Amino acid sequence: MKMCIIQNSIEISVTDSGIGIDDSEKEKIFRRFYRIDKARSRKQGGTGLGLAIAAWIASEHRGQIQVFSKLGEGSTFQVHFPNGITSNNPKIVNYNKWDY
Repeated sequence: MKMCIIQNSIEISVTDSGIGIDDSEKEKIFRRFYRIDKARSRKQGGTGLGLAIAAWIASEHRGQIQVFSKLGEGSTFQVHFPNGITSNNPKIVNYNKWDY
């Protein structure tokens, strides 16, 4: 996970090394209850709500969420929030799973 404060916004990025997301699915993944793999059940994990909730939270804070992904290469999700801070020097903070 990475967080950057650049000019008047905060950007949070999360990158995985999973199977990636096909271009045709990228807009759909932010819909409630949408799952790319229809064969997955709740027993295997996931309800299809996580990204819909993340998109709603971003929107409620005047932000936006987007995904960058290629099949076989993983995905990066970026959330941008306006923060009202003006800075000419971007601040970058990197987090990994052991930092929190």
